[in-house]
Amino acid sequence: MIRHHVGGQFYDLEDSLRFVYYPETYAPDGGWAHWIPTVWFDGVEERTGAWRDVEEGQSIYREIIQAHQDLPTPLEMDFQVEYGTKASTGAVHVRVVATSIVYYTDLYLRLAIIESEVDYGVKTYSQVLRDYLPSPAGISFSIAQGDTFTHSQNFVIDSAWEPDNCHIVAFVQNDLDRVVVQAMQDTIKIPTPVVEDTPVSGVPQYYHLSQNYPNPFNANTEIRYQIPEDGRVILEIFNALGQEIRTLVDRDQVADEYSAVWDGRDDMGGDVSSGLYFCRLKAGDFHKTIKMVLLK
Repeated sequence: MIRHHVGGQFYDLEDSLRFVYYPETYAPDGGWAHWIPTVWFDGVEERTGAWRDVEEGQSIYREIIQAHQDLPTPLEMDFQVEYGTKASTGAVHVRVVATSIVYYTDLYLRLAIIESEVDYGVKTYSQVLRDYLPSPAGISFSIAQGDTFTHSQNFVIDSAWEPDNCHIVAFVQNDLDRVVVQAMQDTIKIPTPVVEDTPVSGVPQYYHLSQNYPNPFNANTEIRYQIPEDGRVILEIFNALGQEIRTLVDRDQVADEYSAVWDGRDDMGGDVSSGLYFCRLKAGDFHKTIKMVLLK
């Protein structure tokens, strides 16, 4: 299970894109809308609203999950995780095999990192979405009976996450009808390094995107970030619908610390309205998103 905490403390751009991926659901007191909470089983069966009786809700969910587990699928899937020289990096290697006739014509492989046992305030959260690899859009592919599809994807574990509580989720989804055809997950087991590298003075040792300051803001806000390796850097602003509105940085940069300023304008120079925005940093295999609030 992947939990998208819509509007909550963990809500980010990737949650937003997956939230609007699914159609509106019906609530007796409010009609059709993108209601929360809503649970989607295999992308096609939903339950909208929270159960007052927790045990009753869990019982119903178990029955639905079991029913979906018993459905036949034409695909088999497995993956292996390979860890890099840095403790926070790795690659996941996925293999999908078509064991029978495949009638699905719009298949995408999606990979996600989730984290459990996340303490926030007085609550502990599980299955929190942390990242999609490389993005919520996924990797398009086609496959026929007897064929094998493979994909390798690099990933980075953010320093704010607890690796021992993280899992990689892999699932194949048919975007034409949103059916999840196959899925699996496994724990992330970061190996303990035998020898620790000696930090080089003045050069950042890891990727990082800091929270903008001030936040909320009503004129300008500063966004600081650091990169430990030379390479292409992209720093973009998105609105709450996941639409890109401003590119602050899109160029090659050397390993160092940087800052950028957003003045609340889009790429055309127009003022944007008050509300929630996302800033995403992409550099090498690293990408991270922060939330920002513009008040006017």
